[in-house]
Amino acid sequence: MAMHFEGRLAIAAPRDRVWAFIVDPQAVSKCLPDVQRLEVLEEQAARIRAERALLGRALAALTGVTVYPSEANFFLVRVSDAARCDEALRRQGVLVRSLHGAHPLLANCLRVTVGTPEENRILLTAFREVLR
Repeated sequence: MAMHFEGRLAIAAPRDRVWAFIVDPQAVSKCLPDVQRLEVLEEQAARIRAERALLGRALAALTGVTVYPSEANFFLVRVSDAARCDEALRRQGVLVRSLHGAHPLLANCLRVTVGTPEENRILLTAFREVLR
């Protein structure tokens, strides 16, 4: 699924690549001519960075989870059994991306997106239950 910015310019790009830029409003302003509301992007980026910090600490505190540093709007985490965690989280309505099998270095890794405070709370509650 692509995100589209419209006005005099429309950009079709994968959502995850667009969000990585939105975390850096200055990068967005260089890519989009006539950006009128850069402060809105800066506020959004600040919220994402704050949530990323909170979520990263909370994930790292979970037993059995290794969190790799991130400057994007997602974390790479390693668990003992990515397939089981992915399936159990999906049953609870929580979507993560399993990267297990994509590359040997990504064995038992999940990609966890930084969401809203409520989405992150739901994710953490589900993760705690899955890891019991």
